[in-house]
Amino acid sequence: MKVDLLLVVDHLNVECGVRYTYLKFIEWCESAGITLALVSDLDHNLTFKSVRAQLNLVVRDSREGLVLKRRPLYALVEGEDVIHEDLLKGNIDYSDVEWLDAWNGDRGWYPDFFRKCEEFANSIEPAKVVIATQSFLGFVVESIYRDKDPAICLHTNYPSFYAIRIAGKENELFDYVEMNAQRRLHKHFINNKNNIFLNSDVSEGFFRIGEAFNYQIFTPGVDTSIFKPKLKRQNGTLKIMYVGRFSEEKGIDNISTLTTSTPFAQWILAGKVSNGQNLDFSKNTSFLGYLDHESLADEMAKADALVFYGKWDTFGMIALEALSCGLPVFATRGSEMGRIIQQYDCGWEFSSTPELIELIKTIQKDGIRTEVKKNAREYALNMTWKSTFGDFVSKLRL
Repeated sequence: MKVDLLLVVDHLNVECGVRYTYLKFIEWCESAGITLALVSDLDHNLTFKSVRAQLNLVVRDSREGLVLKRRPLYALVEGEDVIHEDLLKGNIDYSDVEWLDAWNGDRGWYPDFFRKCEEFANSIEPAKVVIATQSFLGFVVESIYRDKDPAICLHTNYPSFYAIRIAGKENELFDYVEMNAQRRLHKHFINNKNNIFLNSDVSEGFFRIGEAFNYQIFTPGVDTSIFKPKLKRQNGTLKIMYVGRFSEEKGIDNISTLTTSTPFAQWILAGKVSNGQNLDFSKNTSFLGYLDHESLADEMAKADALVFYGKWDTFGMIALEALSCGLPVFATRGSEMGRIIQQYDCGWEFSSTPELIELIKTIQKDGIRTEVKKNAREYALNMTWKSTFGDFVSKLRL
């Protein structure tokens, strides 16, 4: 079967910005007349007419005693000589591991998955191949289509995310895990690819993509008809939002410090909480849990600003959605969103939590300039899904 594009992506749902991007992309392909074959880890088939063939591969780990946050280490170890002493705890034999484990742990499933992917590949003829995941799916399909020059889309900074989850903070162990993750990613996945897509120029530093790589930019978009400004109250308590996962890489400890240090502000927190996670915030905090896009847009339109801890984020879809609502953003200095708000004067950069607290105090005292809100919306209007997908397909030369 001939198709325009083979797309490889995992966890296609609306709870993750990267995956949501590709769900919107599949939807857009239907309207653009682009035919797809899809490899994903869904447990069901999508109903879009653009998807002509679909292979679902779901990993169910069999190592019952494996601590969840240690799974990524299976992707890092080649031999005992590279094992950090802190990783030897728990009586887990990290030496009996191959790179084929990707990020997921148990390698017993790999031969069967490789066979299924080969059978699927033999049944289709894609004009282009896009691998948009660094998980086991990406590793498997890249090995099959290596000589076809597949496009590799590096959206998520997995090396840093895994390093902070394992180490808990930036320290020697963090540096060790991140370094080895980067090394393996280059050796077994990026290789010498000349068809790499990044979310932003800032991502070049995350993935150590130098001048030898001919990378291009593929940014997320935003639905400006859903995320749009609404008439706000004229006065009242300063309302600040935080939206995202409550995890180490998203700055959860910093959020707790922020809410207690700014009692004059009303904090609105939204996002998915892991099972068993206990959130203890101050009285000036409202926790809304996970919100669908329409509900999130309504809450954003009521707020005054959004805090985005995106030190290791390659872009920041949540921040883009806030800008589309005319909501200025506080963003980590040096991040892609920090660069955007500085260039377009639609928010404020910070380097530390104390600096952010002082910025919030200044906003409380002086207010937010009208042009900052206007600039936020104007930037987002140039970042619609239609424009970003059209640009992506053009760069793919479909």
